[in-house]
Amino acid sequence: MEKVTYKPLIELLEENAESLNQLLRTASVVSRKLDTKDVPFWFKQVIEPVFTAVHEQDSGSGRKLFDLLFKDMIKVLSGSEAVVSFENSRQLRLLMGLNPAITAKHPAKLLQALSIALTRISRLNGKAASNWLEVMTKIMPLANDIDEILQAGRIAAWACGMAHLRQQIDFSADINEKILEKIFSRKKVTLDSLKEASAGSEQDEGKSLGGFTGLGGHFSSPPMLCAEKGIVYASDGNRTCAVFADKYGEVMLDCPDHFSESLKFRPTPVKTATARAREILNLYPDLTSWVINEETLMLTTASSHLLFIFGGIDD
Repeated sequence: MEKVTYKPLIELLEENAESLNQLLRTASVVSRKLDTKDVPFWFKQVIEPVFTAVHEQDSGSGRKLFDLLFKDMIKVLSGSEAVVSFENSRQLRLLMGLNPAITAKHPAKLLQALSIALTRISRLNGKAASNWLEVMTKIMPLANDIDEILQAGRIAAWACGMAHLRQQIDFSADINEKILEKIFSRKKVTLDSLKEASAGSEQDEGKSLGGFTGLGGHFSSPPMLCAEKGIVYASDGNRTCAVFADKYGEVMLDCPDHFSESLKFRPTPVKTATARAREILNLYPDLTSWVINEETLMLTTASSHLLFIFGGIDD
């Protein structure tokens, strides 16, 4: 295993060897999942590059950052981020070294915010989490302060498929245009221009969401749909989820138990739908419910545990 070579980090390790080893021994007792064999790898591949970048920027923040990264290493190697892959955990920490000035000022706040974001995305979609980290690698060096990182991170997560975050974005906010160009991989992007263009799924592209619980899905019986205050809900009577869909992705979020009692799930006559929507609805003879929300048509059938989603549909 390649050893740490950055002198200020080596000096810090030598000065505190006894106390650091004691922390590791204690952690090994508390968590049987902690394998100390992974420690040298984490030091070389995560702690050293981040510590080096930040120490070169602001040597006075070195000890504070080291303590944070050391305790964080124990947490990660103990398996506390079960829903996040080992590689994604590593890539997340490396983001801190891409903007050492901001990391030096707000190490704990930055690490916590990024970790929470990655965990939440990973719970919903592992591939989206990896895509988000790839985008964050491009935009981290461009941010001017931690607030811009947090804002950009939310926009990046939305662009990677977290459709529910669209409602949390301030489209009138001022954000570095170069950051938006990196997120959306095109020139001359503004938040204001994205607001309307993003509503609704892709034109006529049929997608599905949900599924049978026995196969890893959400519902134990075919669900029904309803819309309340601009949000679509799907329920099988036992489990209720809020459904979000736009051109960047689809997400289902669990609602509290008994939440469905306040909602009205009932069939809506097909004749009340727009012409384009009726064309699609008439293709499903066992149709049970449907809604149109922000140019997106969602429907359910008696024979399926899935929701079927079509974009580009006028309300």
